[in-house]
Amino acid sequence: MTRARAGIEEVAGLQETDGLQEADGLRETDGLQGTDENAAEAVRAAAHRALELVQAWLADERSEASRLVIVARQDLVGAPVWGLVRSAQVENPGRFVLLETDGAHDEERPTAGAADPWEAMAAAVATGEPQLRLCDGEVTAARLVRAAAPPAGTRADVSPDTTPDGTPAAVDAAFDPNGTVLVTGASGGLARLLARHLVVERGVRHLLLTSRRGPAADGMPELAAELTELARAAERAHEAGPAGAAGPAGAAPSDPSVEVVACDVADRAQLAKVLAAVPADRPLTAVVHTAAELDDGVVHALNPERIDRVLRPKVDGALNLHALTAHLDLSAFVLFSSLSGTLGGAGLANYSAANAFLDALARHRRAHGLPAVSLAWGLWEQRSGMAGRLSDVDLARMSRAGAAPMPAEEGLALFDAATAYGAVYGEPVVVPARLDTAELRSQAAAGVLPPLFRSVVRTVPVRRSLAASGAQGAEGAEGAEEPGSLLAARLAGVARSEQDRLLLELVREQAASVLGHPSTDEVQGNRAFKDLGLDSLTAVELRNRLKRATGLRLAPTLVFDYPTPVALAQRLRTELVPDGPENEPAVLADLERLEAALSDVASDDSVRDKVAARLQALLWRWEDSRSAGSEQQSTEEKQEFAPGSDEEMFALIDEEFGDL
Repeated sequence: MTRARAGIEEVAGLQETDGLQEADGLRETDGLQGTDENAAEAVRAAAHRALELVQAWLADERSEASRLVIVARQDLVGAPVWGLVRSAQVENPGRFVLLETDGAHDEERPTAGAADPWEAMAAAVATGEPQLRLCDGEVTAARLVRAAAPPAGTRADVSPDTTPDGTPAAVDAAFDPNGTVLVTGASGGLARLLARHLVVERGVRHLLLTSRRGPAADGMPELAAELTELARAAERAHEAGPAGAAGPAGAAPSDPSVEVVACDVADRAQLAKVLAAVPADRPLTAVVHTAAELDDGVVHALNPERIDRVLRPKVDGALNLHALTAHLDLSAFVLFSSLSGTLGGAGLANYSAANAFLDALARHRRAHGLPAVSLAWGLWEQRSGMAGRLSDVDLARMSRAGAAPMPAEEGLALFDAATAYGAVYGEPVVVPARLDTAELRSQAAAGVLPPLFRSVVRTVPVRRSLAASGAQGAEGAEGAEEPGSLLAARLAGVARSEQDRLLLELVREQAASVLGHPSTDEVQGNRAFKDLGLDSLTAVELRNRLKRATGLRLAPTLVFDYPTPVALAQRLRTELVPDGPENEPAVLADLERLEAALSDVASDDSVRDKVAARLQALLWRWEDSRSAGSEQQSTEEKQEFAPGSDEEMFALIDEEFGDL
C-alpha cells in the first residue's frame, strides 16, 4: 500500500496490508496460545513484503530524490521489518524512514476538531530522524543509553521483588545447579565459550548442548568430556567448602552431566522429542538460544529464499523454544541477538531482521510475565564459527560503525552483567558491546554521527574536511554542512587537470578508508576496484561516502559501472563540472590518465628506466614532427611571399602596413 499525503513522498504501511492486520494481534495474545502456529509465517510474509517495497523503491529512478516512509509496529511481526529496513538505511542513506504510529493515520478523515494525523506524520518525518514513533501526536526517537549499575548489594543471581516501575519480576538471573541448561547452536565458537563459562563461573552442572550436527560436529565429544570434568572438579571444590554440597533447596545434587544432541531447533517435532527426554531429576530450568545463520548480501541482491534461510534458526527456533517451554518454571530464557538488529548493517538486512525479531520476542515474553532477555551483542574478537568468515575489511567496516571487538573474557563478563541487568530492571533487551568511542567522537565532530548514538557521545558540530565529508553517517546529522559544498568550492575556477587530480585524490582516499589501508599507496588509479579488494559491501560504502562528499545522486552500481579510480573520478567531474572552465583538447585528458598511470609504476629501477626511455623517445619523435612541420610551413611561406624584385617587395610592405 502506498499513499501520498501532506508533503510525505510515499508511505508504505505494513500494519494493515497482506493479511498482517490479524498477525499484528499476536502481541495481544495470552501467553503462547494463538502465536506459535502462525507467527513464523506471518514474520516471513512481512519480511518478504518489506524487501519487495525496498527493492522496488531503489529500482525506481524517479524516487532517487525522495524518501519512502515505512510504517510498521515493533511487535513480533513488525520488528523484523524494522531490522531489515535499518540495514537498507545504512546501505542507502536518506532513502527510507521507519515510523511506528498509534494507528491514527489509518483514518481517512480525522474526527472534527482533531489534528490531521497525516500532517503530524509529515512533521515527524521532517525532523530528519531515520526512525521515529508517533503516538498521541508526540514524536519520539530511539537512543542508546548506558545501562545503570544494579542497586548496591544486589547479586547477579538475585532479583528484587519488583522492578523500578513496579512490575513484578518474574524470575531472577540464576542458573540452578540442580537443573538442566539448554544451549542451542552449541557447535558455534561463542556457544562453546559460554558453555565453559556456565560450568566454571555460574555453577551449572547439567548441560544439554544441541546443534544440527550434534556429536558429529568438530570437537564436540571432546568438549563434552572437558565440560563434564570441569563440572566434577567444581563440585569437588564445592564439597570441600564450608557450605557443603547441598543445592539452594537443600537437595542432594546428582552427578554432573553434559549431553550433546543433534537437533534442528527450527523443527518443532525434533525439539519436542529432545526436551521430553530431559530427566525429571534435573529438569530444564534455563535456555540460552545462540543458533544462527548468515547469508550476507546487499539488500537489492536479496530474495525471499535468502531471507527465510537466515530467519529460520532465529525466528522458528526461538518460537519453538517459546512454545515448548511455556509450562516450565524457567529461571532464564536468554536470546543471543546482535547489534545489527538495532543499528542495521551493510549486507545484513536478513540477519538484522532475524535479530530484531528476537528482541521483540523478549519484549513479548516479558509483557506476559515470562522470563526473557535478548542480548544484542556487539563484536567479539573470537574468530571462529560465523565470525571466522569475517575478513579484515569486514572488521574495519564494523569498527567504523562504532563497534570495537571485545576479548572473550570481557564478553563473558558482559553476559553475566547483562543477564543480571535484565533480571533486576525487567529490561527485555540489553546491548552488551564495546563501543569505539574514539570513532564515534570523530563522527560527532564531523557531524555524521548516527542518531542512535547521540546520547552516548556528545555531538559538537565542526567544519569538516573534504575527506571527512565522505565519512559514513546518518541523514540529518547535527551541524552537518551541505553535502558537496566544500568539494564544489575547491573545484570552482580551477583547470580541468586540477579538477581531475582533486577528484582522483578523493576517490583514492575514500577507497583506502573502506579497505582499511592507512594511506592511498595501495590504491592505484588505473587498477580495477575488484582487484583492489572491493566487494559488494565495500562498494556500497564507497558509493555512500562519495555520495555524501559530492552531494550527487550515485547509483548503487557506481563502482561496477566505473571500475577504476581514474574512471570514477572522471565520471564525478562530468557530473560536478559538466561545463569546465576551459575547453582543453582531448589529448590533455589522455596525458592526465597517463600521469595517473605513471604514479602507479612500481619502484623497480629497471621498469622506471624502460618507461623513461619510451617517454623520451616519444618526446623526441613529437619534437621532430613538430620541427618538420615548422620547416615545411616556413618553406611554403617563403615561396608564397618571396618578392621577385625590389619594387614588388616595397609594394608588399605598402599593402600590408600602409605607406611609411
